[in-house]
Amino acid sequence: MAVIYKILSQKWGARFGLLGLIALVALVVGMFTAAFTGGAKNATNTDCSAKLEQVTPSWKQGDGFKILGVVPDRTSVDRVICIVVAGLSPTNDTGLKAVDLKLFLNDVAASHVEIKGQSKSSPQIVTFRLSAPPNATTVGAAFWRDLLSGSRDSDSTWLEIGEREVTVGLSRSGASSPETTAPGPTTVVIYDVLVFWIGVVAFVLLFLSFCSFARNSTLLRDNARTVGDYRAEAAAAQEAFDQAARVAKDGEAELRNMSTQQQAAEQSLVGAPNDPTKQQAVADAKSAFDAVEVRLASAKKKVDEFLASKLKADKNLVSLGALLDSDNPNMPTGSFSLAKSQMAFWLLLTASGFVFIWMSVGQYYNLVTAGVLVLLGISGVTGLASVTLNDSTDGETRTSSFLADILNDGDGPKLYRIQAVAWTLILGVIFMWNVFWNFRFVEFDPNLLLMVGIAQSLYLGFKPKEKSGS
Repeated sequence: MAVIYKILSQKWGARFGLLGLIALVALVVGMFTAAFTGGAKNATNTDCSAKLEQVTPSWKQGDGFKILGVVPDRTSVDRVICIVVAGLSPTNDTGLKAVDLKLFLNDVAASHVEIKGQSKSSPQIVTFRLSAPPNATTVGAAFWRDLLSGSRDSDSTWLEIGEREVTVGLSRSGASSPETTAPGPTTVVIYDVLVFWIGVVAFVLLFLSFCSFARNSTLLRDNARTVGDYRAEAAAAQEAFDQAARVAKDGEAELRNMSTQQQAAEQSLVGAPNDPTKQQAVADAKSAFDAVEVRLASAKKKVDEFLASKLKADKNLVSLGALLDSDNPNMPTGSFSLAKSQMAFWLLLTASGFVFIWMSVGQYYNLVTAGVLVLLGISGVTGLASVTLNDSTDGETRTSSFLADILNDGDGPKLYRIQAVAWTLILGVIFMWNVFWNFRFVEFDPNLLLMVGIAQSLYLGFKPKEKSGS
């Protein structure tokens, strides 16, 4: 635990943040570098012509409709690709009419890609772009998600992380299956491996920086209390006690002086008991003694009160435990809030998922589903209601650990809190699996969202009854 606290210290958090920003810059540079000089590239006229010359000798008149070759053998979304194809027509037509072709990748029609050839039998080059619409709701976007996702049951295989092998096929007119396929597979690069790992490093560093910031600030806390507040309260209580003790000590000294004066006045009255002046002096001395005695009693009462406040402040300070070892006077002491932590959880997942899909397949429009919006709404409303329901006891809560704070109410673990955390984690895993495996924001089932809403409602319903909510 001490190692974790050291890693998440304010100093290390700043370092993680700086390194994360550097990694983000490296990520952007890597993306542009991979786009222009990476393994996946556009097919050039020179490449296509060279491929045509290479495969033409293997073609024979009467072979029929056939793909002779594909250039390049490694490509990616939104790259230009060319196919050497022969036999689009039994004979070379005089007019060389345009022939509409349909592209198939892994035997699935890419209807959003337009390809046109010429009505001749000899080998020719057809060029097209593997376009991917930015709108996640279009047919073309769905095609790429299904093709590149790990859930598709096809003959394609994973070569390594970020790459996918596909078979290229073509058909004429409105055929529902390819009439011919390329002699070998083509590798589709989903994302550059180096860029991917730079992104992972940037994400981890920024995540650690965020965790450090959350630990060393009141961002996810139930109250704004800090170690410095407790130290200031203990110091103020000590000063008030010392001041009251000094007043009481001065009062005792004054009372002794008044007692001496009273005794002297009474002694002088013994020799002249009927002397009005001396009688008045005794009365004045007694009155002054009584006044000092009353002030002393009041001062001692204040000493007792300030002593109790001092002991309470010292006890509260000592109860902070390991937090007292922090060099940061602004180190928060309040317990972590379950509702605020859930808001941060979904912010992290949705933002990272959105960036990943945008970088991988270029989709960003209409990517966020209604189910995810409902989930974010439930999380936000829970956080707002939790803050509204906080009472005076929440200002005195003290942290134990993150997990203990979100599962406990100050009087031990609670089932309704465990239920809220469990469903949040379950949906979080489902969300991230679909993002990184299927390149999509999942559309959660309405009943599943209702289940999450019930779990959050139970948490909010029990919160006012908690010993010290968080």
